[in-house]
Amino acid sequence: MRIGENVKKCVVFIGTKKPDEPLEKIKYCGTGFFVSVPSKIPNRSFPYLVTAKHVARAVEGNDFYIRANSKDGNSTIFKAGNAIKWCFHPDSTYPADVAVFHFPLTTDIYKSLDCEMIEVGMLMTEKIRQEEAIGEGDETFSVGLFSKHTGNEKNLPIIRMGNIAMISDEPVQTTDFGNMEAYLVEMRSIGGLSGSPVFVLKPIPITIDDWLVPTSRWRVYLLGLIHGHWKLGKSDANAGIAMVVPASKILETISCQELENLRDSIEANAIAKNNS
Repeated sequence: MRIGENVKKCVVFIGTKKPDEPLEKIKYCGTGFFVSVPSKIPNRSFPYLVTAKHVARAVEGNDFYIRANSKDGNSTIFKAGNAIKWCFHPDSTYPADVAVFHFPLTTDIYKSLDCEMIEVGMLMTEKIRQEEAIGEGDETFSVGLFSKHTGNEKNLPIIRMGNIAMISDEPVQTTDFGNMEAYLVEMRSIGGLSGSPVFVLKPIPITIDDWLVPTSRWRVYLLGLIHGHWKLGKSDANAGIAMVVPASKILETISCQELENLRDSIEANAIAKNNS
């Protein structure tokens, strides 16, 4: 299946460098993407940068950098200070490898970026999964950082295709997060793809005169984000199965009380300003 060029625009690269090094020395170590949450204020939304918690932990407490492509064919690099406070998934029993922070973008800056946000309605919940009968065998794709060829002047994301291999009602054992809810996807996750969005494709059938005909129309949902993969035994060989944190965990993190309060405060201040 051919994936549209606009898909590559939904990701940003996250990296670090030493304080005395130039921007060209940034070492990109993970992928992030923006999720847009509508506001009660017309024509306004809240953008959130989403990545894997272990990527956020790797840069937390230090200045780190976010590179997004710009419409002039180059890129824009944002310096995120060491005071950035990430919000993590609130469930301590089954913690998810998710990190989110409210990323304030002015209208002028956003218009200059060649960037697509993922609408929160695209996040696949369990209710949507059952209604759409999404399950093992359905096609997936991810887009993210290929650490061997990141691009010098701008982001050059890589797209990887796969299929849902297992949707389990039992948590998956992971090295750093213990028992964690995850989808298993037949896809070779590699270093740099941590935090990458994974999408699932649901074909829309077309019936003409009672005949079911092939279709190129698809519904696309955000399945989740890449946590990592299994290695074969004690070797570094990739087992070809990626662990994907469900999109519902991203939604639960964005919906946590702290971020809910922040949205309410921003909206109340904007309304008060407009009424003054």
